[in-house]
Amino acid sequence: MKLLVLFSALHFFSFSQTDTIRVNKTLNYYPSISGVQDGNIEYWKLCNAQGLQTKADCSIMSFDLQYWGSKGLTSQHFSGNQIPDSICTQIALYGLQNMIFFTNIKAIDPQTGRVLHLSPMNLIPVAKNE
Repeated sequence: MKLLVLFSALHFFSFSQTDTIRVNKTLNYYPSISGVQDGNIEYWKLCNAQGLQTKADCSIMSFDLQYWGSKGLTSQHFSGNQIPDSICTQIALYGLQNMIFFTNIKAIDPQTGRVLHLSPMNLIPVAKNE
């Protein structure tokens, strides 16, 4: 009987281990505009007040934009995180259904002060979400 109790206790303790689970939170540094990271975007959302953002709350410092405007394919560099209204107007007039490219996106991490080079992004401006 003692042997049975000892065996039961040993069996109980061998299966009562606890494992430690660690969750590593990774920050999302992918840029987006109005929550859109790729695919179609309604052209009027390109010039929203928030501009380019990351879910990691980094501050976008600058970016390059390639778009279809009045002079064909145009490339421009912008400081800050917003597309000027004049560019949005050109995209609405000449660039609907043509892919636009955001490249050379630089941001600063407020926690560490590091300058980050973010992934490029491409969007297709449309009249309404299709």
